[in-house]
Amino acid sequence: MIPTTHTLYDDFTYKGKFWLPTKDASEPQKIDGILRATAGKHIALELFGDFVPLADKDGSIGDGGEAGKPPLIHGQTDDGRTLTLFDSFYTNRHYGGACHVRSEYTSNLCIVGAWFDGDDDVQFHELELRLTHLEGWMDVDPFKGENLKNGEEVVGLTVTYTDPPTITVVIPDPQVTFKLVGGLESHTRRNLQVVLDHRLDVSLTSAAPLSLEATFKLMANVQQFFTLLVGEQVFLRKLRGWAKVRNANALTKSGQQKLHDAPCDVFFNQFDLREAKELMAHRMTVPYKALGTNFPQTLLNWFASLSKLGPVYNVFFATYRASRMFTETNFMHLSQSVESFDRQVNGGDIYLRDRIKRVLGSLMTEQRDLICVDVNKFTEAVVATRNNLTHVKGEPAPGATTKVLRDDQLHHASKKLEFLMVMLLLKHLGLASDLILQRVQNCQRFDLDPFTA
Repeated sequence: MIPTTHTLYDDFTYKGKFWLPTKDASEPQKIDGILRATAGKHIALELFGDFVPLADKDGSIGDGGEAGKPPLIHGQTDDGRTLTLFDSFYTNRHYGGACHVRSEYTSNLCIVGAWFDGDDDVQFHELELRLTHLEGWMDVDPFKGENLKNGEEVVGLTVTYTDPPTITVVIPDPQVTFKLVGGLESHTRRNLQVVLDHRLDVSLTSAAPLSLEATFKLMANVQQFFTLLVGEQVFLRKLRGWAKVRNANALTKSGQQKLHDAPCDVFFNQFDLREAKELMAHRMTVPYKALGTNFPQTLLNWFASLSKLGPVYNVFFATYRASRMFTETNFMHLSQSVESFDRQVNGGDIYLRDRIKRVLGSLMTEQRDLICVDVNKFTEAVVATRNNLTHVKGEPAPGATTKVLRDDQLHHASKKLEFLMVMLLLKHLGLASDLILQRVQNCQRFDLDPFTA
């Protein structure tokens, strides 16, 4: 059974029975309830009852006792789907005049497709990621339409869909086989319409089982990689993992103990989830066709860089995730990204101004001229503003000639730091300087006016 047809962009509701897993072989107390997932907001469970008695041994009504923050909640929907709720906590309880109670819990993670005994029990050997923007980034038209004619009269239409070639890259660390796989989804509305959707999925097959933590780490690494190439935050539409689990719906006890390969859909709240706008490939920073046969090596270089630059990526790509970040906060993230990148790549115990000058000096002249007119003035302005925002006494000193950046100038400097980081990262991944220059000039994503103090 396919776990769900829902994505992380969908609201959905499941009715069924829910219970706390028991520590022994005793039968758990199963309670009717409704699970509601609201995309980007929360996963809420309403129970027609509660996991604990309404009152303690002294008759005092409590707030949920040990069930106030249950580590696990198991459930089975009316149509037989099994699910596990993780990291749940009690939020509310209502008492009715007919001596009944309704309780509410909120969960941070829901896995549909299996019952797990805890975080450590989740071990995925294969992942399927459906990400935003990939179809536009690949820019392949898999459809071909041809009119059917009877003489000169058009009497029908034939549409042919051809799967694009699968791209396979074996990544040595971690030991994962990466595949970019095309597929077709069809949606039929009775006798009115048929919608054919082309999609690209990322398949990740791991040599060793992936824990929940490792799953989210690998997923984030892939997201950040495509975010850099696309130039917009790439969000996750769907996360599906395959795990060896017991067959909960088997008719016999022996059958229930046998392990089988089960697909499991993972639902959680993505920070600042927003609908992805359609982008043409030429508006992306580095579309697939610009990389061509260099894509596999670029991906390998990305994963090879994670041990050193992983923390830098986390700071830098946070500016893509947050759509409503304060200008000062955005500037601080970007200046820290530049400083951390130089420290990790070039080393040395030097000041921020020397690091900025060093990375600017590593660019070709045509690239550097897109950042600033005067390297020294740009560097001093960035350093003075960073110090003013971080040092207790504030800088520059009252008599200093360098001014702290404000308003439009601060925004412009932030855009230049982002522009600088993109070029540094693409260069670090092995892209040719001429290709980087051509793409940043033509993709219409960057402010090409150099910074002037």
